[in-house]
Amino acid sequence: MLDAAGRAGAAWLAPALAPLAGSVWPEVAWRFSRLTRDGCPVELGFSTHTPAVRATLEVAGPECGAHARLDAACALLQALGLPSPDAPRVAAWRALQAGAALRWGSWVGLRHEAGKLRAKLYVELSPDHPPPWPGARTRMLGWDAATAGSEQYASLIAPDEASLRRLLAPLPARAPLLAVLSEVIGLPLPVALRWVSLGASVAEGPRIALFCRARAVRGGAAALRDRFARQPVYDRLLGPVADAALPDHGVLSFVPREEGTVEVRAGISAAALAG
Repeated sequence: MLDAAGRAGAAWLAPALAPLAGSVWPEVAWRFSRLTRDGCPVELGFSTHTPAVRATLEVAGPECGAHARLDAACALLQALGLPSPDAPRVAAWRALQAGAALRWGSWVGLRHEAGKLRAKLYVELSPDHPPPWPGARTRMLGWDAATAGSEQYASLIAPDEASLRRLLAPLPARAPLLAVLSEVIGLPLPVALRWVSLGASVAEGPRIALFCRARAVRGGAAALRDRFARQPVYDRLLGPVADAALPDHGVLSFVPREEGTVEVRAGISAAALAG
């Protein structure tokens, strides 16, 4: 994975990979994860609005149980010299996970820009956890190490246009968000909502983002290329790749910005970029 990170200009990622590199099960350490479709424990993220490269990663090798990964995530943040959540907050999250049939436990997201490293901690919650709003199923929470703010992530259960507009009502610019969502998916919004699974995150602000799988996009990864190709790192890594050979672009994020535009983000397995 280090070669993919280096080619993406993400040499800063190497220290964060130390727990994976030191796994006692090296033969499976780079292909065990639920983070990506191919099992790679590192996903590199690209944005339509910024050249910064993001990375989401497993915090320990496969020998670490799902319920132990929250503590491993906090230890990783500390090892990287980044703020970590206080003990009462971690205890509360640990209590939420206790007894749940976890699938991945905890991930860490990193973003390096202008010489600064920022982190977000992702904590898996049981689907039985009370949903953050009606018509949703809880997935996880995210904690921003820089601001100590948190957000809730959920999948939307059979959303229609009316319920989606109610969810987005606090946003001053909800119309562009829905328009870009429909445009990227390649289907009219009412049709897309019948066929494409959506997720959402909600944080104070209010800040609301929508999510869908890139494979739901009409035309696949080739249809997404033009949106990300303006970013130098994306173009350097994937510009020479034929449309039919483009890797899965993971989960697409649709993030409204203050100036009224909508940022689109994609996550690509580092293994798919290692060639």
